[in-house]
Amino acid sequence: MGQFHTRAKEVQKRGKHNIIVAGLSYGQGSSREHAAMCLMFSGVKVVIAKSFERIHSANLINFGIIPLTLKDEKDYDRISAGDVIEILDIKKIIDEGKPLFLKKSQQKHDI
Repeated sequence: MGQFHTRAKEVQKRGKHNIIVAGLSYGQGSSREHAAMCLMFSGVKVVIAKSFERIHSANLINFGIIPLTLKDEKDYDRISAGDVIEILDIKKIIDEGKPLFLKKSQQKHDI
């Protein structure tokens, strides 16, 4: 089993959700449903990327994973592996069509 899946399952055991932070054209070459399905089974709830491939973004949504883009791509460099990220009131904010704000905790998790 891959390292990502193993780490993701550990996060799930702690009662938390997994978030992927990605670069440009996330989902390029992997826009099939199985790519999003694997993330769903790994407990991924959100993918934050600089940009998404259109079909993959739609597949993420179909599997209950929220695709988010960064307003400022420079923020990508402010997030590191193991960071704890909070997205407060995500359902309410999405329903209202307002911008989301991420809160990065000082706490880190071993990966």
